[in-house]
Amino acid sequence: MSTGVAMEFSDGHRQPRPTYRVLKSLPQESFANERQRSSIRLFVQDPTSPVRLYDLDQPLLNDARSYFPDRTPDRHSEASKSARQPVFEVRDRDGAGWRGAIITDDAGDPWLIYADRHDHFHAHVADAVSATVSQATGSAPLDNKKPTRADYKIRDREERLVVELLWRGEVINRVIVGIAEALKSSGPTPVELPAAPGQPLTASLTINFEDHEPPQVTSGGLELEQSSSLATVELKCFGPSHRAIDAALQEILPFIHSETCPPDAHYDLDGNMVVWLTVSHTKLAQIMAASELADPQTGLPAVEPQPLTHLHYVSRTGLTEAIIKGLPQRGVCGLWFVPTQDEGCNLPVCPDCERQLPTAQRVADLIRRHLSVQ
Repeated sequence: MSTGVAMEFSDGHRQPRPTYRVLKSLPQESFANERQRSSIRLFVQDPTSPVRLYDLDQPLLNDARSYFPDRTPDRHSEASKSARQPVFEVRDRDGAGWRGAIITDDAGDPWLIYADRHDHFHAHVADAVSATVSQATGSAPLDNKKPTRADYKIRDREERLVVELLWRGEVINRVIVGIAEALKSSGPTPVELPAAPGQPLTASLTINFEDHEPPQVTSGGLELEQSSSLATVELKCFGPSHRAIDAALQEILPFIHSETCPPDAHYDLDGNMVVWLTVSHTKLAQIMAASELADPQTGLPAVEPQPLTHLHYVSRTGLTEAIIKGLPQRGVCGLWFVPTQDEGCNLPVCPDCERQLPTAQRVADLIRRHLSVQ
């Protein structure tokens, strides 16, 4: 699944990122949206708060990413001479006139260490990154600009988080596909869960539909689009990796179970956890559509997503990113929304999504097939 900007290039070097010091100096309006601006404000006040610096959509960082690792930005000759090492200049291409200074650390990873408006940058960058020790302070200005131990700790923490989110995303992906496959089949569907980061132990689920209410037919002839009918799904958990099972349940249960009937769980005679979920037929249509749509709709929302009145179809990659990161996604109909547990599992299906990707009627037919077998 996608997690935004990749941490590393194919040659093993990391993507450019800002130091904490320079991040504080960047203008708030230069960040892409209010979500990022809010997270940066919180991070500046409290560096222990989670922030995704690799994901920042900011002109100087975007310019730096367009160069590394295949080439390097223009070298700033005066600053490089003063720093006694290469200093590369990156630019705000959007016309705001900001410039930034990039250096690489001992591992070859690029860092944005200084930024200022165009005229101030060229007047002060050489002094700001000088490697000459000041008699007044006993240190060189460059030493105060380089990434600190705290910067590396923040980077390590973020990279561990990204690995964790990648793993959780794969868990969600497999469960989504498993639910769709179980709906298509007439018996239990096995789902192998990936091992947690740094752990060799794995786990698995079997997904089985235990019971269905018949799909409702409205006066307008519509069936599943507006159905409030429910299905009971059994998840049986196997294997020694409790962490993988916990991740599957923690991430997927709040998203799919009906608000009117909380999950029920017990342990069978073999010591395996068995969980029963009540899922609306409309939610099953959304999951079925997600399992068949490979790529998310691209772009950025022009307006803040509004409270939902319908369930919308989105790819499983987009659905996973929304569950994991709370990011807005664009449905097949074009509307932006955040498909999280706050959405409401009993909403009707968006008729525009259904017209463009007929799924609800297929789900209704599959449910009838289950009922005929039962």
